[in-house]
Amino acid sequence: ELFCERVERAKGDEELLSVTIADGVVKQTELSKRNTSSLDKSNYKKVKKGDIAYNSMRMWQGAEGFSYFDGIVSPAYTVITPKSELVGKFFEYLFKTENSLNLFTRFSQGLTSDVWNLRFSALSKLKLSIPLEIEEQEKISDFLSDIDEFISLSVQEVKKLQELKKGVMQKIFSQEIRFKKSDGTNYPDWEEKKLGDICNSFSGGTPRTSIEEYYNGNINFIRSGEIHDSKTELFISEEGLKNSSAKLVNVGDILLALYGATSGEIDLSKINGAINQAILCIRPQEGFNKKFIVESFRYNKNKILKMYLQGGQGNLSAQNMLKLYFHFPCLEEQEKIGDFLSDFDEAISLAKQELEKWKLLKKGLLQQMFV
Repeated sequence: ELFCERVERAKGDEELLSVTIADGVVKQTELSKRNTSSLDKSNYKKVKKGDIAYNSMRMWQGAEGFSYFDGIVSPAYTVITPKSELVGKFFEYLFKTENSLNLFTRFSQGLTSDVWNLRFSALSKLKLSIPLEIEEQEKISDFLSDIDEFISLSVQEVKKLQELKKGVMQKIFSQEIRFKKSDGTNYPDWEEKKLGDICNSFSGGTPRTSIEEYYNGNINFIRSGEIHDSKTELFISEEGLKNSSAKLVNVGDILLALYGATSGEIDLSKINGAINQAILCIRPQEGFNKKFIVESFRYNKNKILKMYLQGGQGNLSAQNMLKLYFHFPCLEEQEKIGDFLSDFDEAISLAKQELEKWKLLKKGLLQQMFV
């Protein structure tokens, strides 16, 4: 009753568009600089400003959006256009609510989520509650668009702070800028040290998962994806600790992720707990600052991963990590650098918290407005 499917095909010279879960309909040039001039676009579908385009295989995840542009999309997408005067942006929000996504999931066709497909023939039969007054659609749309604007500004603030820190790190670790003593004089030159020579280190292990008594205790069990967190999903018991290679770490210990998607992530532990074999705990000797070591590793992370990442899943060897050389100033300058860069981390963390508040507010409002 509200939409029909747009079935016009491309002429070949139109703007290429894509549909993302996070940002809706966007120009392909904003996603990639890949040259698409050689693509056969004869089967691509036309999109007009005011249409809604969705990924037929990802509609159940919210991969849809209102289009502000004329253009074309891949044949994998479906394009729908209003039959009468409607506020298209309102429906973009409506289609992302939990109730709508549950409906899209139920009516998508296919045996598994990898191949679920919601064609327009199925979508057109679904019933959703909407305000019939255009004015109310507009008010809801405008209100949520304002929230989106605040979210966008928060995202930009996080990116700005991250880029600023990255630029400052470049100048500090290249020694283009140097900290000075309180009397204005220079600190001594930096010295190159091997990580293994200036720290003690160890990895952990995992209690046997088949033995129930080893789990659900009161010891935080830190896995590689949780080194930045202040809580863990799993807990192990004293028995689990005693009968495995799991090792205890303390708040403030340096934790380096060795395996999987988080390889190369590093942070100071925020909790006491035990670590598994995918984490290397680093405890620097006297004269070496923990924060400085963490920031040194972050600065060199890409180079380290490129040189040492091994295996199909991406693993780092603890032995190779301990062979790495870093340049160290004297302890007092290390402390100044570590504290200075930690201030950036605090600002970034606060900006991320602000962003998360806006996202949670939007999520709550979506549910309240569309019940």
